[in-house]
Amino acid sequence: MFSTKHPEIGNLEAEVLKVLKRLGNAAAGDITEELKASRTIAYTTVSTTLDRLYKKGLVKRESVLGRTGQKYVYSVPKNP
Repeated sequence: MFSTKHPEIGNLEAEVLKVLKRLGNAAAGDITEELKASRTIAYTTVSTTLDRLYKKGLVKRESVLGRTGQKYVYSVPKNP
């Protein structure tokens, strides 16, 4: 389970991970919509946060073709 006390991640990263874990897999837009229920946040902020989490090895991503072109779908690995 991820928490804000994890030394490698910040509060926003922890929130994004929590939403992603609940959704199973999601694109940045999906996570942005979920987070907007409790805070004001931009799509670009969520996208950047997901990229940082990917670079830290805490999330996986897969490139897929969406309605508007290529996008990443993220998921939490079973053993991060």
